[in-house]
Amino acid sequence: MDEKVSFDWLGDESVVVNPVSAIAVYTNTHGEVVIRQQNLNESLDQDPLIVIPRERVRDVIAALKKESEG
Repeated sequence: MDEKVSFDWLGDESVVVNPVSAIAVYTNTHGEVVIRQQNLNESLDQDPLIVIPRERVRDVIAALKKESEG
């Protein structure tokens, strides 16, 4: 492939991993687990958040595992 030719990152079939926003997982001051995704959309004023009560974390993990296994 000629490196000087423009490359279509969104439409080229050789792209196998598309960019993703950074994801953080942490506990907030209320003891809840927070999943936070980096906001790359300038029209939004904050990062998207998912707040999970600590007692439901295992349920969320089980559901994520099930989905990841197809």
